[in-house]
Amino acid sequence: MTQQHVADAVVVAAGSSRRMGGPDKLELTIAGRPILRWTVEALAAAPEIDAVIVVTAADRVEELRAIPWLSALGARIVSGGRRRQDSVA
Repeated sequence: MTQQHVADAVVVAAGSSRRMGGPDKLELTIAGRPILRWTVEALAAAPEIDAVIVVTAADRVEELRAIPWLSALGARIVSGGRRRQDSVA
């Protein structure tokens, strides 16, 4: 029996922290590792998730594409919209 497509995961990671009013969320860490890494690793390990798509600000796409662990996990990095709503629509 072949596994069927279940879902793709979209991680909105522009990092502007407008809602949090704090530091760039892409630079925040937990236990010495970026929060984004914890998130992408968990999603990539889930058997129900076929693809992990990280949506970021246009000016950060190349920066994120250059991160080795994101590439190793097969995450697709794409440019989002100006606002969160535009990025997930």
